[in-house]
Amino acid sequence: MGELQIAYQFQSMHSVKSWEEALYKATSQLIHEKIVSANYLKDIVEEINKSGSYMALSHDTVVFHARPSEYVFKEFISYMTLEEPIHYFDKVIHHVFVFGARTEDFHLALLSKISTFLTAASSDEALLTLPNIKAWFNA
Repeated sequence: MGELQIAYQFQSMHSVKSWEEALYKATSQLIHEKIVSANYLKDIVEEINKSGSYMALSHDTVVFHARPSEYVFKEFISYMTLEEPIHYFDKVIHHVFVFGARTEDFHLALLSKISTFLTAASSDEALLTLPNIKAWFNA
């Protein structure tokens, strides 16, 4: 599988208008740095339109992703916290993760990394601050 090198983007925003805008804002710098193509985000939107809200992992957290893709040029994890929540199906979202991978193995590794973090954060809400998230991911 090789060593997993991950690009990170972390940010806080006051508000966005929709989950689609949250998705694009959460990855804008990664697109600019050519870590991922906007086509990957289109794949995510298509997957959501086809499959529904399964990417919401809790009442206030969504983890956007699509299948491993040629549109991902380097594995990445992006996190954005929102002061004003967005509505995503029947959820009210404050925490937005987006990740992407080039291979199935890396996809599963990134999903596991995020899931492990969210499990830890479920018992320690202090982890859900930007400095603590950066420290947890060693980014």
